[in-house]
Amino acid sequence: MDNTHNSTLHRLTLRTILLIVICFILIYTKSVLIPFTWALMISLASMKFVSRIKEHTRIPYSLIIILYLFVLFLIIGAIFIFFTIELRVLLADSGMMQDKLSLLMNELSVQLKGIGFSIPDHFDPEYFKGLIKENNGIIVNMASGIGTNLWDFLLVIFYTFFLLYYKDIIIHFAEKKYKNAEDYERFKNLILQILDITQQYIVGMFLLGLIIAVMSYFLFIAFGIKAALFFAIFFGIMSLIPVIGVPMGMIFIGLFALITKDSVSYAIYISIALFILNFLQDNIFRPMLMGSKLSVNAFAVFFFVILGGFFWGVSGMILFIPLASILKIILDRSEMSSHYSVFLSEPPKIERSKQKHFIQFPKKAKK
Repeated sequence: MDNTHNSTLHRLTLRTILLIVICFILIYTKSVLIPFTWALMISLASMKFVSRIKEHTRIPYSLIIILYLFVLFLIIGAIFIFFTIELRVLLADSGMMQDKLSLLMNELSVQLKGIGFSIPDHFDPEYFKGLIKENNGIIVNMASGIGTNLWDFLLVIFYTFFLLYYKDIIIHFAEKKYKNAEDYERFKNLILQILDITQQYIVGMFLLGLIIAVMSYFLFIAFGIKAALFFAIFFGIMSLIPVIGVPMGMIFIGLFALITKDSVSYAIYISIALFILNFLQDNIFRPMLMGSKLSVNAFAVFFFVILGGFFWGVSGMILFIPLASILKIILDRSEMSSHYSVFLSEPPKIERSKQKHFIQFPKKAKK
């Protein structure tokens, strides 16, 4: 009995230490891991496409990869350059927006005081203006931070090239490690499943973001919102962040509409329109483009988004979801760990009459 208890305690201690070490690695090596993970996701999503080009042309494989990456990152770079320029133009009018926002917040505080909410007397327009100026530095730093990430952008390009060029190394590894044909086939199926899931997720998310950006652009044009193309791209990018991205984008755009149009009803209408657009995305476009292969339950998605944000910021919010799917696939494939994948899976649908409740509450005795 004591030996069994000690063995269990020993395993628990080792797993706890391993988890702590992984957390430290994720935090203190994120400058290396974030570009590498982006490159890994792009490589996994692009591998089939690049391989097909290689099969149907006589162009050297290295040149195919270079041309593919040049076009891909030229498009991504153009989007981010446009996004940065437009953001700086908007921030140039930040003084005017600060004045309007401070007045709106002051009016809101007066209205709240009128219906019984106690508001301190020093909450006047000048107080709100100072508060907004203090927090405006965060937005400016975010805008300038895009330009300072050029080195990370170059790292992603180089990592992606080498991952695509040396993709066959994984085959040689499997051949040397798995002498048994059955084990080799199992490993091969695991890699193919990871490729399939990652490709469907990355390509699906890109198409979803593009659809949302196009639809929201026409929506912003119809509402007459300033910098419609900028906010369409912004909302498309925010839609890539599961669970919390769209609500954050709606709040930001609604606040901007409130400042520029001086109308609460206008901000409410545009928020409702964006909510309907998000509803169409979740219930029509997402199932159509991504299917049900990303079988991670909603709570696990939310948890990994928060966890990814804590470790790697915005990149973690996007990257931790496909990583969670890959983790689930690996857990499912191992007999020793398959039961842990239950926490990432959707619960099975069972008829109400056949359901077994883990917790049974005692029934009250009839008098």
